[in-house]
Amino acid sequence: MSEIFKKIFKFLSRNFGFFLINSSVLLILLSFFINSSVSNIDSLKTDLQNTVKEQILTESNLEKTDLEQANEYCKNNPQDSRCLTLKEISENPEFDQLFDSIRSAKNYINTLIYVSLGLFLLGFLFVYLAIFNLLTTFYKVSVHLTIHNFLAALYFNFIPAILNKLPLTQKFQELTKDVPQEFVQQLVNIISNWIKTPLQETIKLTIILGTIFLIISLILYLIKKKALKVENKTKKS
Repeated sequence: MSEIFKKIFKFLSRNFGFFLINSSVLLILLSFFINSSVSNIDSLKTDLQNTVKEQILTESNLEKTDLEQANEYCKNNPQDSRCLTLKEISENPEFDQLFDSIRSAKNYINTLIYVSLGLFLLGFLFVYLAIFNLLTTFYKVSVHLTIHNFLAALYFNFIPAILNKLPLTQKFQELTKDVPQEFVQQLVNIISNWIKTPLQETIKLTIILGTIFLIISLILYLIKKKALKVENKTKKS
């Protein structure tokens, strides 16, 4: 009965440990992605403002459809209702407050990193309790992290495709049924372009981490193999 209990404990401890380690790596990657994205938030704000302005001009059937021409027109006709609308977009405090809130996400990145380190150490401990061998634990964790990081690179690669397919879903179309679909697609494209560079940087990070842990795994494997040979020789002698 005690042997069965030990096997169950080791199984649960190992799996829970790897779950915590996976969560810690995911938090690290998300922290990196959020930091890269927020650093480029001003370009997103500008693109969104310009897109909304262009949509207003299109709906108003204004002949000066080019945004720069429209801005020039509004300098000479500031009381035009359409120009007042464009001004409200540029000086909208709620819009600015929204982006200030997004920028504040950077304040939580250090917290996420500390949490991820705590989860990693706790996960490592649970894996060790299932194995009771420090070298083997390091080896298994490094192999696991190698696989996990290379898989994470694939997962992040799918994000743009998922984002582009979002407007095609029935639920999304129901939510945006009163909004011109061309405008919705423009917004999706803007967001896709905004996260493109952070995604590429995050994918590059996962590949670098995967390569580092692969090298560590190979080194630990050779050490384990050498230690096993020494142990076998000791037993024979």
